[in-house]
Amino acid sequence: MKMSFYSNQEAQLLNSLPYAFGLMEQDGNLLFANMKLAEIYKKQPQEILGFAWLDHFDPENEDSERKRWILRQFQIRRKKRRIYIPDENSINRVYLFDTTPIFVSGVNLLQATLIEVTDRHHHLLKTRQFQRSFAREMKLAANTQNHLNNFIIHFLEGRFFKYHFSSLFLASEYLSGDVLNVNNINRRYSSFFIGDGRGHGLTAALYSGLINSYLNYLAMQVADGITDIRELVSRINKTAHSDFSRGEEFYFFSAIFGLIDGNGKTLHIVNAGHPYPLVYKNGQVTEVETHGPMVGVIPDATYSYSSFELDGGEVFLLFTDGLTEISIDKSNPVSREEDLKLFVKQYFDNGGKPEKLKIAIERDFLGIRNVPDRKRLNDDIAILILSIEQKPQST
Repeated sequence: MKMSFYSNQEAQLLNSLPYAFGLMEQDGNLLFANMKLAEIYKKQPQEILGFAWLDHFDPENEDSERKRWILRQFQIRRKKRRIYIPDENSINRVYLFDTTPIFVSGVNLLQATLIEVTDRHHHLLKTRQFQRSFAREMKLAANTQNHLNNFIIHFLEGRFFKYHFSSLFLASEYLSGDVLNVNNINRRYSSFFIGDGRGHGLTAALYSGLINSYLNYLAMQVADGITDIRELVSRINKTAHSDFSRGEEFYFFSAIFGLIDGNGKTLHIVNAGHPYPLVYKNGQVTEVETHGPMVGVIPDATYSYSSFELDGGEVFLLFTDGLTEISIDKSNPVSREEDLKLFVKQYFDNGGKPEKLKIAIERDFLGIRNVPDRKRLNDDIAILILSIEQKPQST
């Protein structure tokens, strides 16, 4: 490469610089480019001589007036400016751009230097790009999980009763390990479920997908004629223990499993290490005191169920422990089990409707009235409400 303005020694020195250096005419065409500057364009230095390189920095510079204005600023204002040049990955590389006017053989020229800030901080840009991408993916996953937990089946009908469901799902982080599910298995049987997986966030959310697969397994077993809910949960527990024990960090979950026989008047509930559900009937709120080990802990665990002979008018409230064990005030976490029982009784005694109970719990029991309030939660909350309506009997 012929050096018109620099000796060979000077050119070698300029090529060894750790920053980009160029010499250009007043219109921005390059007369000399060192190796670092040429690397920006993925070319050899001689291939970009005469190149209007300033046009490459900003599409607006294609406007000649705009370009002349920039060059004028370079000559007048002797201070560094930031320039952003996209690389092959469309990541903007940041350069500090400085120009110095010089006068050589009666010709006004500009010496330009570009110090790549991202030589030292490029990993930060990549980290920020990953964080933005990850945040988008997490938001999408959170929206999907909210959809799955909040848009359940709201109505089922059996021979004697109509079954009304409503739900509330509040994640303390982007994602949660809480699971809600109502499934119309066939014309006779339906199931309902609330579960609380160990931990919070992404790991718990990934396991929640596995929990949903167990509910599909339960439905398949019922469709095949196995309708003893105790046996069904025992089978799920054995499978879950096998699945969870393969990971580096052991997992488990608590849950309430319910099975509805649409041809009968009996409701069966199995509790696997979960907070006791509440049932409101005839003006009283009582706990459903049935329990068994959490799912996935003991491979050969056995379970029992509670049976309810339905009359119509019953309201069942199932919830995860975030509702009662951790209050919205992080500085004062207290147990609120008795508070919840009293709240539910007063709500119905004052004429509250089952379908509005979840709204009352969120607004009045938890004190959540806007989105910022939700961000103060430090545990996930899921609620499933089942109300029983008796059908008029035909004569």
